[in-house]
Amino acid sequence: MLTVLSYAVLGIFLYLSVCTLYFVVIAIANGVQKEPDYTTISSKRKVAVFIPCYKEDTIILDTARAAISHPYPTADFDVFVIADSMRPETIERLRALPVHVIEVRFDVSSKSRSLHAALNCVDDARYDIAFVLDADNIMSPGTLEKVNHAFARGARAVQCRRIAKNLNTPVALLECINEELNNVIFRQGQRSLGLSATCAGSGMAFEFGLLKAIFNQEVILHDTGEDKEIDLQLLKMHVPVEYIAEAYIYDEKASDVQTLKKQRLRWIEVHLKHMGRFLDRDMRALPIDRHLLNKIMHYLILPRSFFIALILLVVVMGLAGPNVGPALWTPGMKWWTAVIGLYAIATFSFVPARYMTKDTLMSLSRLPGIITSMVVNLFRVRLGRKEFLHTEKKFIRSRSL
Repeated sequence: MLTVLSYAVLGIFLYLSVCTLYFVVIAIANGVQKEPDYTTISSKRKVAVFIPCYKEDTIILDTARAAISHPYPTADFDVFVIADSMRPETIERLRALPVHVIEVRFDVSSKSRSLHAALNCVDDARYDIAFVLDADNIMSPGTLEKVNHAFARGARAVQCRRIAKNLNTPVALLECINEELNNVIFRQGQRSLGLSATCAGSGMAFEFGLLKAIFNQEVILHDTGEDKEIDLQLLKMHVPVEYIAEAYIYDEKASDVQTLKKQRLRWIEVHLKHMGRFLDRDMRALPIDRHLLNKIMHYLILPRSFFIALILLVVVMGLAGPNVGPALWTPGMKWWTAVIGLYAIATFSFVPARYMTKDTLMSLSRLPGIITSMVVNLFRVRLGRKEFLHTEKKFIRSRSL
């Protein structure tokens, strides 16, 4: 039995070592690679801003007002609110604004179905860029200008930087930091290595025809993780996603553990489902190159809460007793200390300095609850789930973000 546990611990050690090495390489690349400077240029591409909205009557009016007041030439962009299951009074108030309201209703609602419907009812000859926001997203001033510049430089797909618009609770603060870590590792870091940034689900811009072609594929219409399917389709098309770190998209973060638990259940289900996509015929036909291997690596990296849970599990087993503990520390305590130390250093190097505060330290007290909720979610996973796990957004903040 002890031998079996030792092999299990060795497997965990090797897994953590590979992931840690991956993070260290990204940290080094970020340190030496200079980001492109995107600014305002005279030539303007026409932009269609799509805001899929499912039962978000509380916040959609604020989001729509912020979108139409964005500082980009009025003649060069339009805002489309895709309203699914909205109250009649909300629709009426939206129609009073200079936005286009596209009402949709499905037997099984999803963001992918909403975007598919909207992209196919808008005249694609009028727009160069399709920009996707969530119902709670606010663009920082200059976002569309930077996106326009990126496309002028040859980009065909762009991911902006999602950051929190609410830091009202310890959980929201931890979620904000988690988003920033993902930005550095899976977006900025990827571009530093000459790879494609990962789509975040909103704050995304694409050539209009390119996005329409992706959403006209049957596979994405039944997918509740459309951002991950977009990633895979772009990989197949050899289209890299650019990342603009200075184009901020303010996004509401979960304020409590229960809301976060529901969001993470959806994430786990989508993640596991798309791991299986690499076994499908279209993915198996791709050449085995660094782009494909890197994307597979993304799916093999566990969420940080699972990382911590794994490390704690090994530490607990290692402290089980003088006759058991030392035998489990394969290949040795010094190696474990080195890997855990490197992992911690690499992770902290990704955290923006402005979050190195007392509030962040205090918020760490919520980690046990978050880790527990993530582990519990493993027993609630339904890979065949078709319904959208909706979490209502409520936080409204001034547009002077």
